[in-house]
Amino acid sequence: QDEPAADHLLTRWRETLDAQGRVDFDGLLGRARDLLRDRAEVRRHYQRQFRYLHIDEFQDVDGVQAELVCLLCGFEQNEVDHPPRLFVVGDPQQSIYRFRGAAVDQFVRMEQTIRNRQGLSLRLTRCFRSQARLVGFFNHIFAQVFQPPEGLPETGQIRYAPVEPVRPDESPAPAVECLFLPSEGGAQEARAIVADSTMGRNRVFMRTV
Repeated sequence: QDEPAADHLLTRWRETLDAQGRVDFDGLLGRARDLLRDRAEVRRHYQRQFRYLHIDEFQDVDGVQAELVCLLCGFEQNEVDHPPRLFVVGDPQQSIYRFRGAAVDQFVRMEQTIRNRQGLSLRLTRCFRSQARLVGFFNHIFAQVFQPPEGLPETGQIRYAPVEPVRPDESPAPAVECLFLPSEGGAQEARAIVADSTMGRNRVFMRTV
């Protein structure tokens, strides 16, 4: 059976990189992970070099990157007395990079790993930016949208966490306006309608069917 086209192209790509002595982004990550995993002296060096490791947007981390973090912090193999202390920030609800290998379950696994090592897991649910009615609108909408499909493992499910508003309402005007786009016409007509709308308002654009 012939090799699938994608696998053939990937093989050719890797052969070309090897022939030119180069690595792509995935190769750089993989080699760094392999170096820390397979070379104890390198692992010890970097575990001693850093006191703290702070990672933002952890919901966008892929499996290899998560392994790198665990190796640097001594979660899997640790030969030093004081490996780096880990501080992770992220929001599973904002996980949008699955197309490049990021997996939201990496965030869930890391949270559980930190808890198992007597670390803290804090939920930040207070919103200081938006007015109360706007927060209430999105709480209502997203609580219905974030319904995990059945059959997925718990680590792969995203459940909406309501936000608590801190900033009060400052105007009696509606917090949100819904502008319905006509069902006829293409994207260019829709963009023109959106562009002609008054700026500075919270508007949700919908297309009628």
